[in-house]
Amino acid sequence: MVASSRVKPTSTLLTEPATSATITENHFREVRLGIERTSPPKRSFKRISEGGVMKLRIVLVPALVCALVLSLNTSNIFAQEQGVDYATIIGTWEIESEGRDGETRKYEWVFSAKDDNLTATIPTRGRGGSGGGAAQEVEDVKLDGENLSFVVEREGRNGPIKINYIAKISDGRMTGTMGIADRFSRDFSGKLASAKDDEAPTTPHFAKQVEVFGIYVYATNTVADEKLLHAAGILAQYIDNDEDGVADSPKIMKAMIDGKGAITMRKTGGERVTGPRPRGQGLSDEQTRPNALADGVFDTAWEEVLHMITDSGWGGAYPEVFGRVPGTEIANAMDLARGGHYPDKRPEKHPDGAWYTYYDDGSCDYDCMMSEYIYWAFTSFIGAQDIPGREEQIGNEWRPNTKEKLKKQDPTIFAILTRPEYNLATKVPNGKYKGKKLVIEPYRP
Repeated sequence: MVASSRVKPTSTLLTEPATSATITENHFREVRLGIERTSPPKRSFKRISEGGVMKLRIVLVPALVCALVLSLNTSNIFAQEQGVDYATIIGTWEIESEGRDGETRKYEWVFSAKDDNLTATIPTRGRGGSGGGAAQEVEDVKLDGENLSFVVEREGRNGPIKINYIAKISDGRMTGTMGIADRFSRDFSGKLASAKDDEAPTTPHFAKQVEVFGIYVYATNTVADEKLLHAAGILAQYIDNDEDGVADSPKIMKAMIDGKGAITMRKTGGERVTGPRPRGQGLSDEQTRPNALADGVFDTAWEEVLHMITDSGWGGAYPEVFGRVPGTEIANAMDLARGGHYPDKRPEKHPDGAWYTYYDDGSCDYDCMMSEYIYWAFTSFIGAQDIPGREEQIGNEWRPNTKEKLKKQDPTIFAILTRPEYNLATKVPNGKYKGKKLVIEPYRP
């Protein structure tokens, strides 16, 4: 999630003053560093060799100074806890550090989530103050709350070397220290590239996203994280109903990706949004109900997420069956349910015995009617419409609201939905997907 505001360069990272440190190869992990936080960092170093022991003396410029005992234990000092919000770090960071020649080096660090793990792309050198040079993928990045640590390994003149990084993140700012045992230690600081010098806009804008099997659920800053993760969980459970971490139908999954399927969430359906806007099936925060099953109410996320899946996924993978044009299997089934073929406009009155009698303001054309028909049939098939009082609520549009009623009243669509080659979902999603961790990231247009 993009930070709502920035902090000034002065940091409260350090809480205990220190003016010197003794570093040896064996005690590097226990080094005590006194660091002054200014922007850019300014300090001078004196190296004194004393029988194989190197002293690093850090001269502090008079100012508000704090310190923190920083351990450079690179094995696992910051254990990554269950449920850490990667949104505080994922994205591109602009980092500055002072080189040995006193010039400021600039880098771009990119953090991302891959298979539930935090990874980074880190340049190993900055040249000419521009941050050029080789870059390296770092797989084992540790994030514990605000604390970050990782190790970059590269080839030195005398063999492999390890550069240890340790930092603290707060409000879109990063401050920390990098070093190699008995060789050097330098401070760095930076910010999320998306952070602005003034406060981030408070008007509604797309600010976050969740990736689900290559499909994205986008949300504005006004959408609650709980609602965003719930919608993403429903999408994941529709795709992977047995929650084994693998899409149940690779063919449908590919069609969704090829069709650029997506979900876009706003606070309300009429919310005005500024800035870049992704395209996708709309869903509002106010319609999304994470506790619907327990409360015995209908969750509109079941409907809107399903529309995207059936339109781009089912229709793309099996156009002769689920294509929303006259003559497909789903179109013929719908005509039976409506009591006739009405390609141009809805009838003034459906024939007696029709069980799909959807009426609207006239804007829903034939292909829209098919999309709604698939929604009614499938949600009844998996049990999402089997809610106390729901039959009375929807009876003017749809009659067979349970799996048993659907099988009896609409055997054509029931036979389509149960074909084993499609491997469609059979259970109602509750949004609590267990196949893999779903992570909120900053929105990237």
